Amino acid sequence: MTTTAALYAQGTALLQAAGIDDPQLESAFFLCDILALSRAALYLEDREVGPAEEALFFTYLKRRAHREPFAYIVGHQDFRGHDFLVSPAVLIPRPETEMVVAELLSLIPDPLTFSGTILDLGTGSGILPVSLGLELPQATFVAVDISMAALAVARQNSQRHGCAQRISLVNADFLAAFGREALFDFIVANPPYVKRSTFANLQPDVVDYEPHLALDGGGEDGLARITSFAAAVGKYLRPHGWFLMEIGHDQKQEVLELFGSFSSFDHLTVLDDYAGLPRLLKARRSRSESIF
Repeated sequence: MTTTAALYAQGTALLQAAGIDDPQLESAFFLCDILALSRAALYLEDREVGPAEEALFFTYLKRRAHREPFAYIVGHQDFRGHDFLVSPAVLIPRPETEMVVAELLSLIPDPLTFSGTILDLGTGSGILPVSLGLELPQATFVAVDISMAALAVARQNSQRHGCAQRISLVNADFLAAFGREALFDFIVANPPYVKRSTFANLQPDVVDYEPHLALDGGGEDGLARITSFAAAVGKYLRPHGWFLMEIGHDQKQEVLELFGSFSSFDHLTVLDDYAGLPRLLKARRSRSESIF
């Protein structure tokens, strides 16, 4: 029977040979996930590993060597300190998307008593409504996605984190499912915005495994999918309601021009992410602009 130290060394060597950027860390993470260990426990105590766990470890390594993303292999990913289920039907949560949650929360004076309604366009794994639901216990949510497979993952995550009763899942293409009676306090979105011309430059972990439906923004500028719903967003916000949307780091000017061409908003800006890159569109609906 082998030990954690031996497997860690073998895993590191295999991942390094496959060109994985941080083979030591990923080898450790795989072992920790399989054996339900903390990293401290893995490093401080060499313990025996059973044949079933050893076999699973090498299965994981083989998949990762083919550049399958770590999160898809283990089936989950951290987002804002909470564990979310993921599958190849959804994008893997990324740190920059945490900006959407943090900025929305900064706009609410008392999160514990806020009882408004928030719409998430293109919910994917449900990280935005679930993360917000954990911070806003009185709020309700509508989460939209065109993919039924993605909505199945979102449902699992809403149940996993105790938010299912407050999140309505809708299978639709952005705003297509809503009539004139639908008004929201906030609308958030992490839509597809990647330019097709840049797909060849993406890491194989992304382009070969993550869903193109959730990546490809369409058009030469990657904004075709955003443009398809942009003109209507303001109509579904209450007066002085906010729209928050993640964008590509090279799309700031185009997005500001697009949303600035509508009379719906009286505050419009793009905030930089933690790396100093333009990342988050923030727009407030004008009180004076007619609803429909």
